[in-house]
Amino acid sequence: MLFRPPVAQPLPVIAGSTLGALSGTVVAAFVHGAIPVALVAVSLLWLLPRIGIYHPPAIALSMYPLLLYPGRWFPLVAVLPFTLVTVGSHALLSTRVPRWPPYPLVPDHSLPRDYGNMAPSSSQADDDNRPL
Repeated sequence: MLFRPPVAQPLPVIAGSTLGALSGTVVAAFVHGAIPVALVAVSLLWLLPRIGIYHPPAIALSMYPLLLYPGRWFPLVAVLPFTLVTVGSHALLSTRVPRWPPYPLVPDHSLPRDYGNMAPSSSQADDDNRPL
């Protein structure tokens, strides 16, 4: 089975989103347009999983400053506080509300460092090639 790390854990949410917004803001200080938007988005799509902080909304947050010009303090004034409150409230609710899913998720095994390049196991490959 292909390992899929959780993407909505505290570190990817906070660091991934803030880094995405920060990278878009830095690039927006110099250029604007469709080409820079695509380059920043694809770059983060490649980079974030490799450094272990992939969070899909981070890609959208990298495009936001290039398209809508929210200002140079956008990552620190809007994104970072919002992600801190979001993660904190979810963690608090998971301890206070019965039947709320536990957060953050603590895996019962260690995460592989290079999870993006893992090949499926042979049993999964056999299942994928099995006729219906």
